[in-house]
Amino acid sequence: MAKICAGCGKEMGMFNGKVQVKDKEYFCNSCWEKAGFNTWGDLMDKPQMYTSKDIIEMIKGSKTHDSIIKDFVVTADICPSAKFNDDTKQMILADHAFVYVTSDPQNKRAENYTLFSYDQIVSFELLENGESVASGGIGRAALGGILFGGVGAVVGASTRSYKSVCEELKIKVTVKDYKDPAFYIPLIIIGTNKSSSEYKEKMKMAQNILSKLQLITSVSAPEKTETMDKFEEIKKYKNLLDEGIISQEDFENKKKELLNL
Repeated sequence: MAKICAGCGKEMGMFNGKVQVKDKEYFCNSCWEKAGFNTWGDLMDKPQMYTSKDIIEMIKGSKTHDSIIKDFVVTADICPSAKFNDDTKQMILADHAFVYVTSDPQNKRAENYTLFSYDQIVSFELLENGESVASGGIGRAALGGILFGGVGAVVGASTRSYKSVCEELKIKVTVKDYKDPAFYIPLIIIGTNKSSSEYKEKMKMAQNILSKLQLITSVSAPEKTETMDKFEEIKKYKNLLDEGIISQEDFENKKKELLNL
């Protein structure tokens, strides 16, 4: 018996690719992919985790996401794999080794990128041949051979991998997203000699991206630290109040001062 896709309303025959979700509704493979899932990789447990309403909302979100990316204004064009808007505090990152698209004058297609806000960044690291070369993030010092100064600060990255060929170079960005907390930006996906200009260019690209991410997380971290310091200060005065050293009025005045009330 033919099934009707809950996403697009199209009829699906017995042999059409389709996915049954938690509330027994069906979605065609096209709508399943539009919701952000992989037709082959996400067919084990994930269909039973979501209702048809969830999937429809994901499809709507995907359309909005594509529209935002197409209209994305780049203020910091670090490289084709990572573009930033410092005014809106957003960035778009490529999830595959970038291939230049000559038909797109802005070198930007919605299906090539994922949109993130700056405050979603938790941490990041550069992985070469499966080993961590450098890392950083909120509340963490930049580690590794990359000097995180301004964007474009490029020095030779130290690495524990002594192979003369780089089989894989990618950046892992951990973001605040319970569905997909790890996002990878692949830069090299096939064996590349480390003495080649291609390797040096991709390493420079990686350094520029990591420098920018470090700047973003460094800017956001002090605000959180300052807020925590204020709360710690209020707790100290509360202890003084509880011990009878200061009055309730003194405590209230100090709290208002610290919270800028």
